[in-house]
Amino acid sequence: MTAKQILIVEDEFLIALEMQMTLADAGYRILGPARTIREALRLIEGSKPDAAFIDCNLNGEPASGVALALKASGVPFAVVTGYGRDRLPPAFAHGLIAGKPLSPDRVLDLARKLLPDPAHYVEFEPAAKQSAES
Repeated sequence: MTAKQILIVEDEFLIALEMQMTLADAGYRILGPARTIREALRLIEGSKPDAAFIDCNLNGEPASGVALALKASGVPFAVVTGYGRDRLPPAFAHGLIAGKPLSPDRVLDLARKLLPDPAHYVEFEPAAKQSAES
């Protein structure tokens, strides 16, 4: 089974890195992270992700175009934001809300909600357990 691909759109390096490591350790393939709107749109167009985590504000610019491109492509997404849903532009209305700070458990919970069919993700064993069995 091929692991599902999740796009990360986040301009804060440490947040993007933590999401990337958490999702990759769980068996997902990572697209990105994209740190700009232009880069995110290029990745969406070039390689349709199965799901996405997007920051609603990239370098001071609303990422509404990214949310609209994902919606138009039928890609479910979670909005990584410090704002409540009521303060988000309408383009983000169809996304799950992932508040900041975002724990690894919350990232995995959202990934499973975005891709609820078990065929969409790969079961894994933590690296420590795999090492102990080797």
